[in-house]
Amino acid sequence: MKRFAFVTTNLTIGGAQTWLANLSEMLIKKGHEVHVILFSSKIDIELDRDVEVHFLSSEKSFLGVRSKKILASFWLTYLFRRFGPFDLTISTLPFADQITSRAKIGNVYYRIANTLSQEITDLGISKGKRRHKRYARLYHDKNVISVSNGVKEDLVENFNLKIKDITTIYNPIDQKKIIRLSNSYLPKYNEPYIIHSGRFSPQKRHDVLLDAFVCYLSKTDDNNPKKLILLSEKSDKLDAMIKDRGLSKFVLNIGFQSNPFPWYRHASCLVLSSDREGMPNVLLESLTLGTPVASTDCPSGPSELLRNHYPKSLCPVGQPVALANSITEALRSDFSDAADLILKPFQPSSVIKRILNLC
Repeated sequence: MKRFAFVTTNLTIGGAQTWLANLSEMLIKKGHEVHVILFSSKIDIELDRDVEVHFLSSEKSFLGVRSKKILASFWLTYLFRRFGPFDLTISTLPFADQITSRAKIGNVYYRIANTLSQEITDLGISKGKRRHKRYARLYHDKNVISVSNGVKEDLVENFNLKIKDITTIYNPIDQKKIIRLSNSYLPKYNEPYIIHSGRFSPQKRHDVLLDAFVCYLSKTDDNNPKKLILLSEKSDKLDAMIKDRGLSKFVLNIGFQSNPFPWYRHASCLVLSSDREGMPNVLLESLTLGTPVASTDCPSGPSELLRNHYPKSLCPVGQPVALANSITEALRSDFSDAADLILKPFQPSSVIKRILNLC
């Protein structure tokens, strides 16, 4: 039996949090011990009941962000002295990484889930330079897990870092569990629909998604779906974006779903419109359920998944017309042919084996 510790900011809805919950459950089932250490007590994702959860801060603290980070690093050191040692610690999300890097703990890997250089580019020159320096200091001489080969290449080529060890470990996709959950209920929606799942943030480019859907509607035939379902948090700004494009009758935001898989399974196509994605779980989950996908060719995960088998389902970033064409192409494609080949590196047994090799 191995002892694992995962450090992250919180357990709100997000890719890193979903990865942590899934991997923790898989390790527990294999007989390992798992501790999850959170900076914040915000929890929207359920963990396996055998996972031990610890918190590093109080929501009522009057301290500033910097002071909270310093205090949290002391608490993290204390928790490791009390509950450790651990065979492997993985920190994920930059805020948590900053706390972990200050703490005095051993055998830590920092999981990087996005192309950091693209994030920096989006910030502008001044703020981008500061963020670049922060990441360069943070990950220098550290052990790193990248979620895709593109993320690994971005870190090596654009940050001039001396890294102790860097390895790509894909997110585990439990196909049997996803298929089982997809059968747990039938979505109460009678019309064929296209679906998008993602938080409302600049990175996800809902403007491109909605503009693409306008273009798609203008030229699609009567046999294709005319509705777009969004799985995103409720937002007045998002509602206004939908209304301004005349899409109120065609787009429905049903909010985040604790189990979105029935919606994925019954969709005609899932669409990703992001500017950057490390390795998007939604594409993998949709492929597991036999749902076609269309995506921007953003750095870096979508390309690794689709370029060899479904290149026409990829389109340039930030181009609504091209994304509309990719949606149309995806709707007429058979994604069952190569799905198993695409999903093979994401099998839980393969991922867990690589995690254990880091201990």
